[in-house]
Amino acid sequence: MPQAGAYVQETKLTDTLTPDSTETVAPVVQETTPPATGNESDLPEWAKTKISELNAEAAKWRVEKNNALANAKTLVEQEYASKITEAAESYAELEVKFAEKSSWAAKLEALLDPEAGIPADRVLGMASLVQGSTEEEISKSVATIKDLFSKDPQRPPLVDHTQGKGSPLPLNGDPLLNSLKEKLGIR
Repeated sequence: MPQAGAYVQETKLTDTLTPDSTETVAPVVQETTPPATGNESDLPEWAKTKISELNAEAAKWRVEKNNALANAKTLVEQEYASKITEAAESYAELEVKFAEKSSWAAKLEALLDPEAGIPADRVLGMASLVQGSTEEEISKSVATIKDLFSKDPQRPPLVDHTQGKGSPLPLNGDPLLNSLKEKLGIR
């Protein structure tokens, strides 16, 4: 049995056989050990040739692989460049919409705060009046709006001037009928 790393050379013995012979030919195996130095110059010529052929073939395949990879990369970049641009634009639009909605939500939250004291039915109408983008600016704006809308205009109190002064003629009952009869001269 040959050892791993050994060079094997097979030869057949055909000198003693005749065409009529039924004897089988067994190959003779001769083992040689590899050179101990590991230097390529110690290898046989056929091994050197085979190694250089395999190295050249491997280099050819590496170059082809690198070229194919570069071509594929270029094709993919060309194919997806517009899609990447669209996705980036869409993302930017979504960021703007998110910022707007976040600002609107912060304004509503500030208006709905029980400390703001704004009635729930007025919140949506007042939310469009709120200014600012940070929590501090929004809370100041809500306080200003609350001050503007919570003050009731000073009106004079409503007074019924007929109250407390007796009417000389009640509108119902016999005294009315009696006064009409008196004026008309009917008795």
